[in-house]
Amino acid sequence: MRTLGRMCRAGAVVLSVVVLHGAPAAAVMPTPQAARLLSFTLDQAEAAKGETVIATYQLDRPARRVTLIAMTPGGAPAGFRLPQQIRSTPSRDAGAISFTVPSEANAISPLWLMLNVDGQLRGAQRLNLACDYPWFFEPRVEGCPFAPARATPAAFQRFERGAMIWLAEMDSIYVLYDALHSANAARLERYDDVFIEGSPEPPLTAEPPSDRFAPVRGFGLVWRTREHVRDALGWALAPEQGYTACLGYAHYGGKSMRTYVTTVDRSLLEFETYYVPVRWRALREIDGRPVAVAQC
Repeated sequence: MRTLGRMCRAGAVVLSVVVLHGAPAAAVMPTPQAARLLSFTLDQAEAAKGETVIATYQLDRPARRVTLIAMTPGGAPAGFRLPQQIRSTPSRDAGAISFTVPSEANAISPLWLMLNVDGQLRGAQRLNLACDYPWFFEPRVEGCPFAPARATPAAFQRFERGAMIWLAEMDSIYVLYDALHSANAARLERYDDVFIEGSPEPPLTAEPPSDRFAPVRGFGLVWRTREHVRDALGWALAPEQGYTACLGYAHYGGKSMRTYVTTVDRSLLEFETYYVPVRWRALREIDGRPVAVAQC
């Protein structure tokens, strides 16, 4: 051992550094790599709340701890506890995990189940959940309705480059921009229905062609007073039609919501909402099967 010292000019303070010869350097231990997943399966593809599901797994090496984590379809944590029983083999490279589907999961479908292997996420399996309330169409979508489907007075009007739908249940007018026009790409907007019966129509900036129509009432108020809506939709192809729509809602985790609504010809539309409506699409097939709409 040797000591190095230096006298400071401003005072009699001595700074000393002690150097230890032969002291071993701190050993740098490599971080152990988590085991790789060889297989991961569920004993069923769909389950109801309160039902027990068993997941089995096989790893390429022993693991200290393996647990299940539930995720929403959007990739966020499910937001509820998933009590589970873990049974691993003596070699700790395989095992089975059983859990009971909690009641809080009934509105989130599907659940995505992942394995937490020593702090590393491994694999993913989809578990569809049986819904508390039935959908008004078949085949079902992945999500479950969080309330019974409802019938509501509605109106529909087709335009040159899109459509408008009024839903009394939500006191709202939806503007559906055609997906065929890339500038709008199936964009969806919602407006409050503030039309008052008997009030005058806002003036037109031009007269419609002989085979086209200018919207009136609530549709007309939105279309005539918002230039971007008018320019994007064009003229109406026919007068608006009143009908009774079926309406249902599903929660897809976080702020993601889907609204399912029928049109005047019983077609099915899906509205995607994240804080505000963002896009729409027509559901003609689900999982390769044609959609059939029932009564709501």
